[in-house]
Amino acid sequence: MKRMVAACDVDELHQILRYHIDDLSQTQGEITEETFFEHRKRAEVAARHGISVHTYDNHLQAAYRSLRDSMKTLVDSSTDLDRPYCYDLVEELIERYSAKSPRRLSAKKGKRSTSKGDRSNSERDRGKNSRAGAA
Repeated sequence: MKRMVAACDVDELHQILRYHIDDLSQTQGEITEETFFEHRKRAEVAARHGISVHTYDNHLQAAYRSLRDSMKTLVDSSTDLDRPYCYDLVEELIERYSAKSPRRLSAKKGKRSTSKGDRSNSERDRGKNSRAGAA
C-alpha cells in the first residue's frame, strides 16, 4: 500500500527549524540563526559574539546535536497519515548520521590509542622490554 505524502516546501522547513531553534540556549540559537538564516560567515558570527572560532564551532555542534534530537522526537511522534514528506527527509538524514557515528567513535578510539601515554619513551623501559623479549 502506497502512503500519501504531503508536500513540504522550504518555508515549512524554515518554520519547523525556527520552532526548534527557540528551544536552544540563547547563544546557540543566535549563532544558528546568524549562520543559516542571515548567511553570515563563521568568523563574522564569532566576532559579533566576542568568542573564538573554536568556541563558535562548539556552540554550533551542540546546536546540531540538540536540533537532531528534537527533530528525531518530532519525526518519531508523527503518524504515517499526517506526516509531511520533509519528515521522511529528516529521518533519512538522521539515519545517515547514525550510520556514520560508530565510525566516528572508532576513529576517536584509534586516535587515543596512539597517544604518548600508552607507550613508554624512556631508555630504561625500552631496555626492560628488549631484555624481556630476549629471555
